[in-house]
Amino acid sequence: MRTIGTLLGFDDAARKGSGDARRTIFSAGRKRGRQLSYWRDRAELLASRWPRRGGVMLAAGFLALTGLYGGYLGHGMSGMALEGVETADHAVATAGLKISSIRISGHRMLGEETIVDTLWLPLNGSLLFFNAGAARERLLAIPLVADASVQKLYPDTLAVTITERTPYARWQHDGERVMIDREGVPIGGDADRLAGNLPLVVGKGAAEHAGDLLEKLAAYPAISVRLFAAIRVADRRWNLKLDNGVDIKLPEKNFGEALALLDQLDNRDGLMQRDVLAVDFRLPDRVTVSLSDAVSKEVREEVRKRVGGKA
Repeated sequence: MRTIGTLLGFDDAARKGSGDARRTIFSAGRKRGRQLSYWRDRAELLASRWPRRGGVMLAAGFLALTGLYGGYLGHGMSGMALEGVETADHAVATAGLKISSIRISGHRMLGEETIVDTLWLPLNGSLLFFNAGAARERLLAIPLVADASVQKLYPDTLAVTITERTPYARWQHDGERVMIDREGVPIGGDADRLAGNLPLVVGKGAAEHAGDLLEKLAAYPAISVRLFAAIRVADRRWNLKLDNGVDIKLPEKNFGEALALLDQLDNRDGLMQRDVLAVDFRLPDRVTVSLSDAVSKEVREEVRKRVGGKA
Protein backbone atom coordinates (compact mmCIF):
# COMPACT_ATOMS: atom_id res chain seq x y z
CA MET A 1 0.00 0.00 0.00
CA ARG A 2 1.12 3.60 -0.71
CA THR A 3 1.25 6.18 2.06
CA ILE A 4 -0.81 9.33 1.93
CA GLY A 5 2.40 11.25 1.28
CA THR A 6 2.93 9.34 -1.95
CA LEU A 7 -0.70 9.84 -2.95
CA LEU A 8 -0.29 13.58 -2.61
CA GLY A 9 2.73 13.46 -4.90
CA PHE A 10 5.45 14.33 -2.41
CA ASP A 11 8.80 12.70 -3.04
CA ASP A 12 10.24 10.75 -0.15
CA ALA A 13 13.37 12.76 -0.77
CA ALA A 14 11.49 15.85 0.41
CA ARG A 15 11.05 14.16 3.76
CA LYS A 16 14.62 12.86 4.01
CA GLY A 17 16.45 15.66 2.20
CA SER A 18 20.15 16.25 2.33
CA GLY A 19 21.84 16.34 5.71
CA ASP A 20 22.43 20.11 5.68
CA ALA A 21 18.96 20.96 4.43
CA ARG A 22 17.37 18.66 6.96
CA ARG A 23 19.32 20.19 9.85
CA THR A 24 18.40 23.68 8.66
CA ILE A 25 14.69 22.88 8.49
CA PHE A 26 14.51 21.20 11.86
CA SER A 27 16.79 23.70 13.56
CA ALA A 28 14.71 26.62 12.34
CA GLY A 29 11.45 24.87 13.08
CA ARG A 30 12.18 23.12 16.36
CA LYS A 31 9.90 25.42 18.32
CA ARG A 32 7.16 25.28 15.70
CA GLY A 33 7.62 21.52 15.60
CA ARG A 34 6.77 21.29 19.28
CA GLN A 35 3.68 23.40 18.64
CA LEU A 36 2.66 21.23 15.69
CA SER A 37 3.17 18.10 17.76
CA TYR A 38 0.96 19.57 20.46
CA TRP A 39 -1.90 20.29 18.03
CA ARG A 40 -1.45 16.92 16.37
CA ASP A 41 -1.83 15.13 19.69
CA ARG A 42 -4.83 17.25 20.59
CA ALA A 43 -6.52 16.49 17.27
CA GLU A 44 -6.08 12.75 17.66
CA LEU A 45 -7.28 12.81 21.26
CA LEU A 46 -10.36 14.89 20.54
CA ALA A 47 -11.16 12.97 17.37
CA SER A 48 -11.33 9.80 19.43
CA ARG A 49 -13.55 11.39 22.11
CA TRP A 50 -15.86 13.62 20.10
CA PRO A 51 -18.92 12.38 18.27
CA ARG A 52 -18.37 11.39 14.66
CA ARG A 53 -19.34 14.78 13.17
CA GLY A 54 -17.39 16.78 15.71
CA GLY A 55 -14.25 14.75 15.13
CA VAL A 56 -14.46 15.31 11.41
CA MET A 57 -14.82 19.06 11.87
CA LEU A 58 -11.87 19.17 14.23
CA ALA A 59 -9.71 17.19 11.85
CA ALA A 60 -10.66 19.51 9.01
CA GLY A 61 -9.60 22.45 11.15
CA PHE A 62 -6.31 20.74 11.87
CA LEU A 63 -5.81 20.35 8.12
CA ALA A 64 -6.02 24.13 7.72
CA LEU A 65 -3.48 24.64 10.52
CA THR A 66 -1.15 22.15 8.88
CA GLY A 67 -1.38 24.04 5.59
CA LEU A 68 -0.46 27.31 7.32
CA TYR A 69 2.52 25.75 9.04
CA GLY A 70 3.64 24.11 5.81
CA GLY A 71 3.54 27.41 3.92
CA TYR A 72 5.35 29.18 6.75
CA LEU A 73 8.19 26.66 6.86
CA GLY A 74 9.99 27.39 3.62
CA HIS A 75 7.08 28.08 1.22
CA GLY A 76 6.73 24.38 0.43
CA MET A 77 6.01 21.00 1.93
CA SER A 78 8.84 20.43 4.37
CA GLY A 79 9.42 17.17 6.15
CA MET A 80 7.66 18.56 9.21
CA ALA A 81 4.63 19.72 7.25
CA LEU A 82 4.46 16.39 5.47
CA GLU A 83 4.37 14.66 8.82
CA GLY A 84 1.55 16.98 9.79
CA VAL A 85 -0.42 16.08 6.66
CA GLU A 86 -0.03 12.38 7.38
CA THR A 87 -1.06 12.93 10.97
CA ALA A 88 -4.10 14.92 9.89
CA ASP A 89 -4.96 12.15 7.47
CA HIS A 90 -4.84 9.64 10.30
CA ALA A 91 -6.94 11.90 12.52
CA VAL A 92 -9.59 12.32 9.82
CA ALA A 93 -9.67 8.56 9.27
CA THR A 94 -10.04 8.01 13.01
CA ALA A 95 -12.91 10.49 13.04
CA GLY A 96 -14.92 8.37 10.60
CA LEU A 97 -13.67 9.14 7.07
CA LYS A 98 -11.45 6.10 6.60
CA ILE A 99 -11.76 4.48 3.15
CA SER A 100 -13.60 1.25 3.86
CA SER A 101 -15.27 0.29 0.57
CA ILE A 102 -14.76 0.62 -3.19
CA ARG A 103 -17.44 0.42 -5.86
CA ILE A 104 -16.06 -0.56 -9.27
CA SER A 105 -18.22 -0.60 -12.40
CA GLY A 106 -17.93 -0.57 -16.18
CA HIS A 107 -15.04 -3.02 -16.48
CA ARG A 108 -15.38 -6.22 -18.48
CA MET A 109 -11.86 -7.30 -19.38
CA LEU A 110 -9.79 -5.30 -16.91
CA GLY A 111 -9.39 -7.19 -13.64
CA GLU A 112 -10.52 -5.65 -10.35
CA GLU A 113 -7.17 -6.48 -8.80
CA THR A 114 -5.42 -4.35 -11.43
CA ILE A 115 -7.82 -1.47 -10.78
CA VAL A 116 -7.36 -1.59 -7.01
CA ASP A 117 -3.57 -1.80 -7.32
CA THR A 118 -3.58 1.24 -9.60
CA LEU A 119 -5.57 3.33 -7.11
CA TRP A 120 -2.71 3.21 -4.58
CA LEU A 121 -5.05 3.09 -1.61
CA PRO A 122 -3.38 4.38 1.57
CA LEU A 123 -3.19 2.04 4.54
CA ASN A 124 -5.58 3.42 7.17
CA GLY A 125 -5.87 6.63 5.14
CA SER A 126 -8.87 8.93 4.96
CA LEU A 127 -11.19 9.62 2.05
CA LEU A 128 -10.68 13.36 2.55
CA PHE A 129 -6.97 13.20 1.78
CA PHE A 130 -7.17 10.66 -1.05
CA ASN A 131 -5.97 12.17 -4.34
CA ALA A 132 -8.73 11.07 -6.71
CA GLY A 133 -7.33 13.08 -9.62
CA ALA A 134 -3.96 11.36 -9.47
CA ALA A 135 -5.67 7.97 -9.20
CA ARG A 136 -7.70 8.72 -12.34
CA GLU A 137 -4.54 9.66 -14.26
CA ARG A 138 -2.96 6.35 -13.31
CA LEU A 139 -6.03 4.46 -14.50
CA LEU A 140 -5.96 6.34 -17.81
CA ALA A 141 -2.37 5.17 -18.30
CA ILE A 142 -3.64 1.57 -18.61
CA PRO A 143 -3.86 0.84 -22.38
CA LEU A 144 -7.23 -0.88 -22.07
CA VAL A 145 -8.83 2.14 -20.35
CA ALA A 146 -10.45 4.77 -22.58
CA ASP A 147 -11.84 6.84 -19.70
CA ALA A 148 -12.14 6.61 -15.93
CA SER A 149 -13.95 8.35 -13.10
CA VAL A 150 -12.88 8.29 -9.45
CA GLN A 151 -15.40 9.84 -7.06
CA LYS A 152 -15.42 10.24 -3.31
CA LEU A 153 -18.70 9.24 -1.67
CA TYR A 154 -18.49 10.46 1.90
CA PRO A 155 -17.98 9.31 4.49
CA ASP A 156 -16.01 6.20 3.46
CA THR A 157 -16.54 5.02 -0.14
CA LEU A 158 -14.67 5.37 -3.43
CA ALA A 159 -16.68 4.95 -6.64
CA VAL A 160 -14.62 3.96 -9.69
CA THR A 161 -16.17 3.81 -13.17
CA ILE A 162 -14.14 2.37 -16.05
CA THR A 163 -14.79 2.82 -19.76
CA GLU A 164 -12.78 0.28 -21.72
CA ARG A 165 -11.56 0.56 -25.28
CA THR A 166 -13.39 -1.70 -27.72
CA PRO A 167 -11.16 -4.48 -29.09
CA TYR A 168 -11.32 -4.66 -32.88
CA ALA A 169 -8.82 -7.38 -33.72
CA ARG A 170 -5.90 -9.40 -32.40
CA TRP A 171 -2.41 -8.45 -33.52
CA GLN A 172 0.52 -10.86 -33.56
CA HIS A 173 3.96 -9.30 -33.74
CA ASP A 174 7.36 -10.46 -32.46
CA GLY A 175 5.80 -13.61 -31.04
CA GLU A 176 3.19 -11.82 -28.92
CA ARG A 177 -0.54 -11.31 -29.40
CA VAL A 178 -2.35 -8.25 -28.11
CA MET A 179 -5.73 -6.66 -28.71
CA ILE A 180 -5.94 -3.54 -30.88
CA ASP A 181 -8.69 -1.00 -31.39
CA ARG A 182 -10.11 0.22 -34.71
CA GLU A 183 -7.22 2.65 -35.18
CA GLY A 184 -4.67 -0.08 -34.58
CA VAL A 185 -3.66 1.12 -31.12
CA PRO A 186 -2.51 -1.79 -28.90
CA ILE A 187 -4.71 -2.07 -25.82
CA GLY A 188 -2.95 -4.99 -24.19
CA GLY A 189 -4.73 -7.84 -22.50
CA ASP A 190 -4.65 -11.58 -23.01
CA ALA A 191 -5.82 -11.41 -26.63
CA ASP A 192 -6.62 -15.08 -27.18
CA ARG A 193 -8.45 -15.48 -23.87
CA LEU A 194 -10.35 -12.18 -23.90
CA ALA A 195 -10.95 -11.77 -27.63
CA GLY A 196 -10.31 -15.13 -29.26
CA ASN A 197 -13.26 -14.63 -31.62
CA LEU A 198 -11.79 -11.49 -33.20
CA PRO A 199 -9.82 -11.57 -36.48
CA LEU A 200 -6.08 -12.17 -36.23
CA VAL A 201 -3.68 -9.90 -38.12
CA VAL A 202 0.02 -10.70 -38.24
CA GLY A 203 3.20 -8.78 -38.92
CA LYS A 204 4.71 -5.33 -38.94
CA GLY A 205 2.20 -2.69 -40.01
CA ALA A 206 -0.73 -5.09 -39.68
CA ALA A 207 -2.25 -3.21 -36.74
CA GLU A 208 -2.30 0.15 -38.52
CA HIS A 209 -3.87 -1.26 -41.71
CA ALA A 210 -6.21 -3.83 -40.15
CA GLY A 211 -9.21 -1.51 -40.07
CA ASP A 212 -9.23 -0.92 -43.82
CA LEU A 213 -8.84 -4.62 -44.63
CA LEU A 214 -11.45 -5.88 -42.19
CA GLU A 215 -14.01 -3.30 -43.28
CA LYS A 216 -13.66 -4.43 -46.90
CA LEU A 217 -13.76 -8.10 -45.89
CA ALA A 218 -17.02 -7.53 -44.01
CA ALA A 219 -18.75 -7.05 -47.38
CA TYR A 220 -17.91 -10.67 -48.28
CA PRO A 221 -19.02 -12.91 -45.40
CA ALA A 222 -18.22 -16.11 -47.33
CA ILE A 223 -14.57 -15.05 -47.24
CA SER A 224 -14.40 -13.38 -43.83
CA VAL A 225 -16.01 -16.34 -42.05
CA ARG A 226 -13.19 -18.56 -43.31
CA LEU A 227 -10.37 -16.17 -42.41
CA PHE A 228 -7.82 -17.74 -40.10
CA ALA A 229 -5.28 -14.91 -40.24
CA ALA A 230 -4.43 -11.87 -42.33
CA ILE A 231 -0.67 -11.62 -42.79
CA ARG A 232 0.96 -8.31 -43.66
CA VAL A 233 3.78 -8.86 -46.19
CA ALA A 234 6.66 -6.35 -46.08
CA ASP A 235 4.13 -3.82 -44.77
CA ARG A 236 2.89 -3.43 -48.36
CA ARG A 237 0.13 -5.95 -49.00
CA TRP A 238 -1.90 -8.81 -47.45
CA ASN A 239 -1.94 -12.59 -47.62
CA LEU A 240 -5.14 -14.14 -46.30
CA LYS A 241 -4.76 -17.57 -44.73
CA LEU A 242 -8.09 -19.40 -44.79
CA ASP A 243 -9.20 -22.03 -42.32
CA ASN A 244 -8.62 -24.79 -44.92
CA GLY A 245 -5.02 -23.70 -45.48
CA VAL A 246 -5.59 -21.85 -48.77
CA ASP A 247 -3.50 -18.69 -49.24
CA ILE A 248 -5.13 -15.70 -50.91
CA LYS A 249 -2.41 -13.35 -52.15
CA LEU A 250 -3.86 -9.87 -52.50
CA PRO A 251 -2.27 -7.09 -54.57
CA GLU A 252 -0.66 -4.03 -53.02
CA LYS A 253 -3.22 -1.71 -54.63
CA ASN A 254 -6.94 -2.10 -55.22
CA PHE A 255 -7.19 -5.22 -53.07
CA GLY A 256 -10.90 -4.50 -52.64
CA GLU A 257 -11.40 -5.37 -56.31
CA ALA A 258 -9.47 -8.61 -55.80
CA LEU A 259 -11.76 -9.54 -52.92
CA ALA A 260 -14.80 -8.90 -55.11
CA LEU A 261 -13.37 -11.15 -57.84
CA LEU A 262 -12.54 -13.88 -55.31
CA ASP A 263 -16.10 -13.78 -54.01
CA GLN A 264 -17.40 -14.02 -57.58
CA LEU A 265 -15.18 -17.02 -58.40
CA ASP A 266 -16.21 -18.76 -55.21
CA ASN A 267 -19.91 -18.21 -55.85
CA ARG A 268 -19.61 -19.45 -59.43
CA ASP A 269 -17.03 -22.24 -59.16
CA GLY A 270 -16.72 -22.97 -55.43
CA LEU A 271 -13.07 -21.95 -55.65
CA MET A 272 -12.36 -21.83 -51.92
CA GLN A 273 -13.84 -25.32 -51.46
CA ARG A 274 -11.57 -26.87 -54.09
CA ASP A 275 -8.27 -28.60 -53.39
CA VAL A 276 -6.05 -25.63 -54.14
CA LEU A 277 -3.00 -24.25 -52.38
CA ALA A 278 -3.16 -20.58 -53.28
CA VAL A 279 -4.98 -17.99 -55.34
CA ASP A 280 -2.70 -15.17 -56.51
CA PHE A 281 -4.18 -11.77 -57.44
CA ARG A 282 -0.89 -9.84 -57.43
CA LEU A 283 -0.71 -9.39 -61.21
CA PRO A 284 -3.36 -6.99 -62.52
CA ASP A 285 -4.13 -8.93 -65.72
CA ARG A 286 -4.47 -12.49 -64.42
CA VAL A 287 -5.40 -14.77 -61.54
CA THR A 288 -3.04 -17.65 -60.79
CA VAL A 289 -4.36 -20.72 -59.00
CA SER A 290 -1.84 -23.11 -57.44
CA LEU A 291 -3.18 -26.65 -57.22
CA SER A 292 -2.31 -29.36 -54.75
CA ASP A 293 -0.14 -32.26 -55.95
CA ALA A 294 -3.14 -34.57 -56.17
CA VAL A 295 -5.16 -32.16 -58.25
CA SER A 296 -2.16 -31.34 -60.43
CA LYS A 297 -1.76 -35.03 -61.20
CA GLU A 298 -5.43 -35.32 -62.12
CA VAL A 299 -5.16 -32.32 -64.41
CA ARG A 300 -2.10 -33.75 -66.15
CA GLU A 301 -3.91 -37.05 -66.67
CA GLU A 302 -6.89 -35.26 -68.15
CA VAL A 303 -4.66 -33.27 -70.49
CA ARG A 304 -2.82 -36.43 -71.53
CA LYS A 305 -6.07 -38.14 -72.44
CA ARG A 306 -7.25 -35.18 -74.47
CA VAL A 307 -4.06 -34.98 -76.53
CA GLY A 308 -4.01 -38.66 -77.37
CA GLY A 309 -2.08 -40.26 -74.58
CA LYS A 310 0.85 -37.85 -74.49
CA ALA A 311 1.55 -35.94 -71.31
